[in-house]
Amino acid sequence: TTSLADWTSFTAEMNRQGVQLRTLDCVVRTARPPAEVAGFFSIDASRPCLQLTRVRGDRDGPVVEFRSWLHTRLKL
Repeated sequence: TTSLADWTSFTAEMNRQGVQLRTLDCVVRTARPPAEVAGFFSIDASRPCLQLTRVRGDRDGPVVEFRSWLHTRLKL
């Protein structure tokens, strides 16, 4: 549980709680975004975007999965 009002970094928040995270998996792929993401970006949902998925965890295993969509205007 975190306080979103004070959340500048998930990793920093976990470090303050004594949880040392590491990246267990990281995947970058081109995919068509869900309608909600396309609407947020104001792009056509058929236009592929980059999707970054990271699994972070501690010594006991996975803790969280982050899924980020990157706007096409970034031209990455």
